[in-house]
Amino acid sequence: MSGTRGLLRRLASANPVPEHRVETLVDQRWRDELPSLIRTRGVPPATEIRAQRKRGRVALAAALAVVLLAAPAYAVGRTVVGWLAAEPAPPEVVAEFGTYARQLGFNPEPGKAVLVAEDEQVRLFATTNTQGGYCFIVSTRADGGTCVPRRIAAAPAVAAYVSNVAAPAGDGRLLVVVGRIRNHQARAVSFADPDGETVTRPLGAGGFFVAGLHAAADASTCDNGDWAPSFSFYDTHRNAVAAFTTTLAVSHGTGLARTCGFGFFLPPRN
Repeated sequence: MSGTRGLLRRLASANPVPEHRVETLVDQRWRDELPSLIRTRGVPPATEIRAQRKRGRVALAAALAVVLLAAPAYAVGRTVVGWLAAEPAPPEVVAEFGTYARQLGFNPEPGKAVLVAEDEQVRLFATTNTQGGYCFIVSTRADGGTCVPRRIAAAPAVAAYVSNVAAPAGDGRLLVVVGRIRNHQARAVSFADPDGETVTRPLGAGGFFVAGLHAAADASTCDNGDWAPSFSFYDTHRNAVAAFTTTLAVSHGTGLARTCGFGFFLPPRN
Protein backbone atom coordinates (compact mmCIF):
# COMPACT_ATOMS: atom_id res chain seq x y z
CA MET A 1 0.00 0.00 0.00
CA SER A 2 2.82 2.37 0.88
CA GLY A 3 4.38 1.69 -2.51
CA THR A 4 1.16 2.66 -4.24
CA ARG A 5 0.93 5.87 -2.25
CA GLY A 6 4.52 6.71 -3.10
CA LEU A 7 3.83 6.12 -6.79
CA LEU A 8 0.79 8.37 -6.67
CA ARG A 9 2.83 11.10 -4.93
CA ARG A 10 5.48 10.88 -7.67
CA LEU A 11 2.80 11.06 -10.35
CA ALA A 12 1.21 14.06 -8.68
CA SER A 13 4.52 15.91 -8.52
CA ALA A 14 5.07 15.31 -12.24
CA ASN A 15 1.52 16.10 -13.24
CA PRO A 16 1.26 19.40 -15.19
CA VAL A 17 -2.43 19.69 -14.36
CA PRO A 18 -3.12 21.28 -10.93
CA GLU A 19 -4.96 18.99 -8.51
CA HIS A 20 -8.08 21.15 -8.50
CA ARG A 21 -8.22 20.75 -12.32
CA VAL A 22 -7.68 16.98 -12.07
CA GLU A 23 -10.78 16.78 -9.90
CA THR A 24 -12.82 18.41 -12.65
CA LEU A 25 -11.15 16.60 -15.56
CA VAL A 26 -11.12 13.05 -14.15
CA ASP A 27 -14.29 11.28 -13.14
CA GLN A 28 -14.50 10.58 -9.39
CA ARG A 29 -14.96 6.85 -10.08
CA TRP A 30 -11.56 6.67 -11.77
CA ARG A 31 -9.86 8.49 -8.92
CA ASP A 32 -11.47 6.18 -6.37
CA GLU A 33 -10.56 3.01 -8.28
CA LEU A 34 -7.05 3.98 -9.41
CA PRO A 35 -5.05 2.67 -6.37
CA SER A 36 -6.97 -0.63 -6.44
CA LEU A 37 -6.45 -0.91 -10.20
CA ILE A 38 -2.69 -0.51 -9.87
CA ARG A 39 -2.53 -3.06 -7.03
CA THR A 40 -4.64 -5.69 -8.81
CA ARG A 41 -3.06 -5.32 -12.26
CA GLY A 42 0.41 -4.93 -10.94
CA VAL A 43 3.36 -3.90 -13.03
CA PRO A 44 4.39 -6.04 -16.02
CA PRO A 45 7.70 -7.77 -15.24
CA ALA A 46 10.73 -6.20 -16.85
CA THR A 47 13.22 -8.51 -18.56
CA GLU A 48 16.98 -8.25 -18.86
CA ILE A 49 17.30 -5.80 -15.98
CA ARG A 50 20.94 -5.01 -15.46
CA ALA A 51 20.81 -2.72 -12.45
CA GLN A 52 18.55 -1.73 -9.59
CA ARG A 53 18.34 1.81 -10.94
CA LYS A 54 17.17 0.59 -14.33
CA ARG A 55 14.66 -1.70 -12.62
CA GLY A 56 13.20 1.30 -10.83
CA ARG A 57 12.91 3.27 -14.07
CA VAL A 58 11.22 0.37 -15.89
CA ALA A 59 8.78 -0.22 -13.03
CA LEU A 60 7.86 3.44 -12.88
CA ALA A 61 7.37 3.65 -16.65
CA ALA A 62 5.20 0.51 -16.67
CA ALA A 63 3.12 1.76 -13.74
CA LEU A 64 2.77 5.11 -15.47
CA ALA A 65 1.44 3.34 -18.54
CA VAL A 66 -1.16 1.56 -16.41
CA VAL A 67 -2.22 4.87 -14.87
CA LEU A 68 -2.52 6.57 -18.27
CA LEU A 69 -4.55 3.70 -19.65
CA ALA A 70 -6.84 3.76 -16.63
CA ALA A 71 -7.30 7.54 -16.58
CA PRO A 72 -6.11 9.16 -19.83
CA ALA A 73 -7.05 12.64 -18.63
CA TYR A 74 -4.83 12.49 -15.55
CA ALA A 75 -1.56 13.90 -16.81
CA VAL A 76 -2.31 15.31 -20.23
CA GLY A 77 -4.85 17.99 -19.44
CA ARG A 78 -7.66 16.51 -21.53
CA THR A 79 -11.17 15.65 -20.47
CA VAL A 80 -12.91 12.33 -21.01
CA VAL A 81 -16.57 12.82 -21.86
CA GLY A 82 -17.52 9.28 -22.82
CA TRP A 83 -17.71 9.86 -26.57
CA LEU A 84 -14.41 11.59 -27.31
CA ALA A 85 -11.41 13.18 -25.61
CA ALA A 86 -10.39 16.73 -26.41
CA GLU A 87 -9.38 20.07 -24.93
CA PRO A 88 -12.05 21.39 -22.54
CA ALA A 89 -14.07 24.34 -23.83
CA PRO A 90 -13.35 27.74 -22.21
CA PRO A 91 -15.79 29.07 -19.60
CA GLU A 92 -17.50 31.44 -22.03
CA VAL A 93 -18.39 28.56 -24.35
CA VAL A 94 -19.64 26.44 -21.45
CA ALA A 95 -21.80 29.39 -20.38
CA GLU A 96 -23.07 29.79 -23.95
CA PHE A 97 -24.21 26.16 -24.06
CA GLY A 98 -26.01 26.88 -20.81
CA THR A 99 -28.20 29.47 -22.57
CA TYR A 100 -29.52 26.97 -25.12
CA ALA A 101 -33.31 27.26 -25.52
CA ARG A 102 -34.51 24.04 -23.88
CA GLN A 103 -37.97 24.48 -25.41
CA LEU A 104 -36.39 23.37 -28.70
CA GLY A 105 -36.37 19.84 -27.30
CA PHE A 106 -32.74 19.27 -26.33
CA ASN A 107 -30.76 19.43 -23.11
CA PRO A 108 -27.06 20.11 -23.76
CA GLU A 109 -24.54 19.11 -21.10
CA PRO A 110 -22.39 22.26 -20.87
CA GLY A 111 -19.85 20.76 -18.48
CA LYS A 112 -18.82 18.22 -21.13
CA ALA A 113 -18.13 20.79 -23.86
CA VAL A 114 -14.82 20.36 -25.69
CA LEU A 115 -12.95 21.92 -28.61
CA VAL A 116 -13.28 19.41 -31.44
CA ALA A 117 -11.89 21.25 -34.50
CA GLU A 118 -10.53 24.61 -35.64
CA ASP A 119 -9.67 26.35 -38.90
CA GLU A 120 -7.85 29.67 -38.68
CA GLN A 121 -10.55 32.10 -37.49
CA VAL A 122 -13.19 29.48 -36.66
CA ARG A 123 -13.35 27.08 -33.71
CA LEU A 124 -15.89 24.29 -33.28
CA PHE A 125 -17.02 23.16 -29.83
CA ALA A 126 -19.30 20.22 -29.09
CA THR A 127 -20.97 18.48 -26.18
CA THR A 128 -23.43 15.68 -25.65
CA ASN A 129 -27.12 16.19 -24.97
CA THR A 130 -29.34 14.02 -22.80
CA GLN A 131 -31.43 12.99 -25.82
CA GLY A 132 -28.54 10.90 -27.20
CA GLY A 133 -27.22 13.35 -29.79
CA TYR A 134 -24.78 16.23 -29.54
CA CYS A 135 -24.80 20.02 -29.68
CA PHE A 136 -22.20 22.32 -31.20
CA ILE A 137 -21.17 25.96 -31.24
CA VAL A 138 -19.05 27.69 -33.87
CA SER A 139 -17.05 30.68 -32.65
CA THR A 140 -18.53 32.93 -35.37
CA ARG A 141 -21.94 32.77 -33.67
CA ALA A 142 -23.10 33.30 -30.10
CA ASP A 143 -26.53 31.71 -30.12
CA GLY A 144 -26.52 29.07 -27.41
CA GLY A 145 -25.50 26.38 -29.85
CA THR A 146 -27.17 24.03 -32.30
CA CYS A 147 -28.34 20.55 -31.26
CA VAL A 148 -28.76 17.52 -33.48
CA PRO A 149 -30.87 14.44 -32.69
CA ARG A 150 -29.69 10.91 -32.07
CA ARG A 151 -30.35 9.79 -35.67
CA ILE A 152 -27.98 12.44 -37.04
CA ALA A 153 -25.37 11.76 -34.37
CA ALA A 154 -25.47 8.07 -35.30
CA ALA A 155 -25.07 8.66 -39.06
CA PRO A 156 -21.80 7.40 -40.63
CA ALA A 157 -21.02 10.94 -41.87
CA VAL A 158 -22.79 14.31 -41.89
CA ALA A 159 -22.03 17.88 -42.98
CA ALA A 160 -23.88 21.19 -42.81
CA TYR A 161 -23.47 24.84 -43.80
CA VAL A 162 -24.12 26.64 -40.52
CA SER A 163 -22.92 30.24 -40.65
CA ASN A 164 -22.55 33.17 -43.06
CA VAL A 165 -21.10 36.24 -41.34
CA ALA A 166 -18.94 39.22 -42.19
CA ALA A 167 -15.30 38.17 -42.36
CA PRO A 168 -13.34 39.32 -39.27
CA ALA A 169 -10.95 41.31 -41.45
CA GLY A 170 -13.86 43.11 -43.11
CA ASP A 171 -13.13 41.66 -46.56
CA GLY A 172 -16.26 39.84 -47.66
CA ARG A 173 -18.09 36.99 -45.97
CA LEU A 174 -17.02 33.96 -43.97
CA LEU A 175 -18.98 30.78 -44.72
CA VAL A 176 -18.70 27.99 -42.15
CA VAL A 177 -19.19 24.29 -42.87
CA VAL A 178 -19.11 21.69 -40.08
CA GLY A 179 -19.36 17.94 -40.14
CA ARG A 180 -18.35 14.66 -38.62
CA ILE A 181 -17.40 11.17 -39.80
CA ARG A 182 -17.42 8.06 -37.62
CA ASN A 183 -14.76 6.22 -39.65
CA HIS A 184 -11.72 5.89 -37.38
CA GLN A 185 -9.32 5.70 -40.34
CA ALA A 186 -10.29 9.14 -41.68
CA ARG A 187 -7.84 11.97 -41.05
CA ALA A 188 -8.80 14.62 -43.65
CA VAL A 189 -11.77 15.74 -45.73
CA SER A 190 -12.06 17.41 -49.14
CA PHE A 191 -15.07 19.04 -50.80
CA ALA A 192 -15.87 21.82 -53.27
CA ASP A 193 -16.77 25.38 -52.22
CA PRO A 194 -19.64 27.25 -53.95
CA ASP A 195 -17.28 28.23 -56.81
CA GLY A 196 -16.17 24.66 -57.36
CA GLU A 197 -12.72 25.09 -55.79
CA THR A 198 -11.44 22.16 -53.74
CA VAL A 199 -11.26 22.66 -49.98
CA THR A 200 -9.23 20.28 -47.81
CA ARG A 201 -9.19 20.30 -44.02
CA PRO A 202 -7.80 17.96 -41.32
CA LEU A 203 -10.20 16.21 -38.99
CA GLY A 204 -10.24 17.13 -35.33
CA ALA A 205 -11.29 15.15 -32.26
CA GLY A 206 -13.99 12.54 -32.66
CA GLY A 207 -14.00 12.86 -36.46
CA PHE A 208 -15.34 16.44 -36.40
CA PHE A 209 -14.21 19.08 -38.88
CA VAL A 210 -14.84 22.77 -39.53
CA ALA A 211 -14.00 24.89 -42.57
CA GLY A 212 -14.15 28.67 -42.74
CA LEU A 213 -14.51 29.70 -46.40
CA HIS A 214 -13.99 33.27 -47.59
CA ALA A 215 -16.44 34.67 -50.17
CA ALA A 216 -17.10 38.05 -51.79
CA ALA A 217 -19.50 40.32 -49.93
CA ASP A 218 -22.14 40.07 -52.69
CA ALA A 219 -21.58 36.40 -53.51
CA SER A 220 -24.37 33.83 -53.14
CA THR A 221 -23.70 30.22 -52.24
CA CYS A 222 -26.36 29.35 -54.82
CA ASP A 223 -24.87 31.23 -57.79
CA ASN A 224 -24.52 27.87 -59.51
CA GLY A 225 -27.73 26.35 -58.18
CA ASP A 226 -27.83 24.14 -55.11
CA TRP A 227 -24.53 23.83 -53.30
CA ALA A 228 -24.30 20.04 -53.09
CA PRO A 229 -20.67 18.98 -52.93
CA SER A 230 -19.24 15.50 -52.58
CA PHE A 231 -17.21 14.97 -49.40
CA SER A 232 -14.23 12.64 -49.66
CA PHE A 233 -12.36 11.38 -46.60
CA TYR A 234 -8.75 10.18 -46.53
CA ASP A 235 -6.47 8.31 -44.18
CA THR A 236 -2.92 9.32 -43.23
CA HIS A 237 -1.59 7.89 -46.52
CA ARG A 238 -4.08 9.88 -48.61
CA ASN A 239 -6.09 6.78 -49.40
CA ALA A 240 -9.83 7.36 -49.77
CA VAL A 241 -11.78 5.68 -46.96
CA ALA A 242 -15.29 7.15 -47.39
CA ALA A 243 -17.35 9.55 -49.51
CA PHE A 244 -20.85 10.98 -49.64
CA THR A 245 -22.73 13.84 -51.30
CA THR A 246 -25.12 16.15 -49.49
CA THR A 247 -26.85 19.50 -50.05
CA LEU A 248 -25.40 22.38 -48.03
CA ALA A 249 -27.45 25.22 -49.55
CA VAL A 250 -30.76 25.07 -51.43
CA SER A 251 -31.71 27.41 -54.28
CA HIS A 252 -35.34 28.57 -54.43
CA GLY A 253 -37.04 30.47 -57.25
CA THR A 254 -35.50 32.10 -60.32
CA GLY A 255 -34.13 35.47 -61.40
CA LEU A 256 -34.53 38.33 -58.94
CA ALA A 257 -36.86 36.20 -56.83
CA ARG A 258 -34.26 33.53 -56.25
CA THR A 259 -33.22 32.85 -52.67
CA CYS A 260 -30.60 30.60 -51.14
CA GLY A 261 -31.34 28.75 -47.89
CA PHE A 262 -29.32 26.57 -45.55
CA GLY A 263 -29.71 22.86 -46.24
CA PHE A 264 -29.19 21.88 -42.63
CA PHE A 265 -28.00 18.25 -42.19
CA LEU A 266 -30.00 16.98 -45.14
CA PRO A 267 -29.69 13.24 -45.85
CA PRO A 268 -26.97 12.19 -48.32
CA ARG A 269 -27.83 12.16 -52.00
CA ASN A 270 -27.78 8.81 -53.78
